[in-house]
Amino acid sequence: MFVRAREVAASVLQCFVGSPRTWRFEPPTPPGPEELAAMRRASGVEALVVHASYLINLATSDDALRRRSEALLGATLEAASALGAAGVVVHVGAQRGADPTSARVALVATIRRVLARSHVAVPLILENSASALFGQRPRDLGAIVDEVRDERLGVCIDTQHLFAAGIDLRDDRARTELVREIDELGPLLALWHVNDSASPCGSRRDHHANVGHGEIGQAAIVALMSEVGRTEADAVLEVPGDGGGPRLDYVLALRAALGSLGDGTRL
Repeated sequence: MFVRAREVAASVLQCFVGSPRTWRFEPPTPPGPEELAAMRRASGVEALVVHASYLINLATSDDALRRRSEALLGATLEAASALGAAGVVVHVGAQRGADPTSARVALVATIRRVLARSHVAVPLILENSASALFGQRPRDLGAIVDEVRDERLGVCIDTQHLFAAGIDLRDDRARTELVREIDELGPLLALWHVNDSASPCGSRRDHHANVGHGEIGQAAIVALMSEVGRTEADAVLEVPGDGGGPRLDYVLALRAALGSLGDGTRL
C-alpha cells in the first residue's frame, strides 16, 4: 500500500486492514515500529487512515448484526493502532423501515459500547451518509458526537455523500448553509473524502466519480473546502481513476487547486 501511495504522490493514505466486504477478519501482521516508520518516510506518506468494513452497521436493530459489527469494528481499531493510524473511518449505518430517532439511539449506544471496550487511543471517525435517514448532514454527526461524549470521536465529510443526500454543492445558498454547519464542528472535522458524483443530486446513491468528471464538478468541491474556516483536516480521494484508484495527475491537479487554502490540508 505504501508503494501505491508513492506512485500517486499521496501524502495521506487510506487503506483497509481486511476485506471490506466479508466478516472474516485476518489483519496483516504489521511491521515493527522502525520498519513502519522507514516505509512511511520512503513513500512520502505523512498520515495513515484506516477505513472500516462496509458490512459494519452501527445503527442496526438486529442483535446478531450489531454484535458482529461491534466485534469487527473493535478488531479494526486494534489493527489500526498497530499501524499507527490517525483514525478509523466508519459509516454510521441505518435501520430499514425505522424512524431516524430509533436509529440514532441505537447508533449512540453501539458507539459507546465499542469505545468502552477499546483500549486504544485511535480516533473513531464518523462519515456522513449518502442514503440513511440520519447522519447525512454535518450537524447530524456533530450531534451524535456530542451525545456520545468521548474524545476519541471525529467526523469525516464526504463530498459525494453530501451531494447524493440532496445537498447541492453547486448552489451558493446551499453551500453557505453547509459551510456554517462544518465550521460549527470545529476540531471534530478530522478528514475530507474528496469525491465527485456519478449520480445526480439527491440520488441517495453512493456512486463516486473522478473529481471534475462528475455531476458536482471540481469548482464546487474546491469552493466548499475553501469557504470552510481554517482547518487542518486531511483529505483523501476515493475515486475510480481508470479502474485502479486515484492517478498521479488527479492527485497533483487537486492538490494544486487546493493549494490556495493555505491551511495545512494534506492530500
